[in-house]
Amino acid sequence: MYFRQPLLLSLLAASLLAQGSSPQESKPKNPQVQNPPPKATQVFPAVTPNSWFAKVQQSVVVEDGTGIAVGRFPFQNPKDGDIEWREFGASCACSHLEFVVGDRHYWLKPKPRELVQLVAKAGSTEVERVPVAFIPVHGGERGSVEVHVELTASIPKKSVSIDIHTTDAELPQMRLQVDASHGDALVLTPPEVELGAVLPGEVREFAVEVHASSRKDFTLEPPTQLPVGIHVECSKATSNNISVWTIRGTYGPYEAGKGGAATLKFSTNLKEQASVDLRVNGVVALPVSVWPGFLTMGRIDPTAEKRMQVRFHANDGTDLEATKVTFANLSPQAAKVESKVTKDGKDVLVEVVVPIGAAVGLLRGDLLVELNHPKASSFKVLFNGFVR
Repeated sequence: MYFRQPLLLSLLAASLLAQGSSPQESKPKNPQVQNPPPKATQVFPAVTPNSWFAKVQQSVVVEDGTGIAVGRFPFQNPKDGDIEWREFGASCACSHLEFVVGDRHYWLKPKPRELVQLVAKAGSTEVERVPVAFIPVHGGERGSVEVHVELTASIPKKSVSIDIHTTDAELPQMRLQVDASHGDALVLTPPEVELGAVLPGEVREFAVEVHASSRKDFTLEPPTQLPVGIHVECSKATSNNISVWTIRGTYGPYEAGKGGAATLKFSTNLKEQASVDLRVNGVVALPVSVWPGFLTMGRIDPTAEKRMQVRFHANDGTDLEATKVTFANLSPQAAKVESKVTKDGKDVLVEVVVPIGAAVGLLRGDLLVELNHPKASSFKVLFNGFVR
């Protein structure tokens, strides 16, 4: 009895050695602490055109006041044989989908799933909703998918993704995407007022029409505070049960260099758009425009004469005359520059003339011109060039 225990231990050790392991290695030290197998990564189909759909992504705007945005995706079966569209995955932002396949119509509510074929009853305008398990698409058959998205005032934007699972071995899953948003509830015609250059002391009139894209009635109130020089009033007219407001206003008069652009905020009683902005763009011209304001003469050949011209134009129509033309702050190279005054209609043209033989180097100076305009008489135009 006493000699059998060592013998059994020896036999057990020999058996373990023959298997290439030790008693300590026969089990994991801590079987509870093991890394779990990695989870499979879910792969979504790319939102890119494919052999079925030339267009798979759309941005649509609600403009008719229904609160429903509709994305339409034409398609064609590229195969010769029939393909079945079996499963449809849609985000909760989607209201429902409508399918036109050949001459057949289908309707799908994603959650809870309800897929029916819409079949017209014989001799009636009623439509029967026939439940179906899938949508068959015959070889070469054309159709369209409509994605309906409902928007509200509190949720003005939604992005919807639709996954279509098919029996097409080459393209078993396709994805469509619709980015929906509310359009502006109010439409301005024109969207901005562009007055361009306005003469000092001039008053310009403008008019803008405003209507609701939903065709509903609304109120429009002018701003309580207006920029100096701008006056507006609002009037309403109704045509074919559609309300149209007209904003009539005036811009000016301003002194030279004043005025500029202004944004006017009008108030409404629409929940979807409580106010609307109108931008009025205008530039009050200076009494006299000078072009160019800086005279760059570039390279000057010392063996040839160089002439460049400055134009003086009165924006109020004054017939300008130059009463005095001089130079100041001349570099040595500009010591012999000359001026020549001519007329072009009511404009004054002053030429800066660099005679032959100017010294090599940087030529620069100031052209000083006195005009007969009562509001702007003195002007300075810098000029430069390089003689070489």
